[in-house]
Amino acid sequence: MIHSETRLEPSPTYVRGFTLVELLVVIFIIGIVSSYTILRVGARDGEHSLYEEAGRLRHLLLLATEEALVSGRPIGILLQSNGYRFMVAGRNAWKPLHETTVLSTHALPQDWQLELYDDGHKVILDDISESTPANKVQPQVIFFPSGEIKPFQIVIFNEDKQAGYQVRATSDGELDLAAVAQDLL
Repeated sequence: MIHSETRLEPSPTYVRGFTLVELLVVIFIIGIVSSYTILRVGARDGEHSLYEEAGRLRHLLLLATEEALVSGRPIGILLQSNGYRFMVAGRNAWKPLHETTVLSTHALPQDWQLELYDDGHKVILDDISESTPANKVQPQVIFFPSGEIKPFQIVIFNEDKQAGYQVRATSDGELDLAAVAQDLL
């Protein structure tokens, strides 16, 4: 019986792998690219959160309009630079709505702000403290039981004014949500 043996001989060409330095350079480049991507997505995510808050404010304003129609009592919104609260007209003064309702106090994140415009003019938003007398607290925007709304614009933007959205009430009672051009912030 004849046996043929075949042996695998190493090839005369030398197979070279990656060096440790080459691997570290590639890992470093991947780290730079991924951190840049994460930062970009994080910035976009913050703008998306701002859009969601503006949309939430619009929906709450629509709900306040409906609440005024159903209850037969005026509902107002008191805006401050860092948040807002809904109020209902009492006999002698405006009272905050109960904290158990959707129409309650809403605080904005620390780096976001609100501005109110009435007939195109910026309204100064006073910061109301707990020590402010109740008869001095007046909402700037009122939703009447008849469905009437005086036109206004509420602008919500981040602190560096890189993004902003406005909720605009028209004279026919419509509430629109739109992005604000950066040069207008």
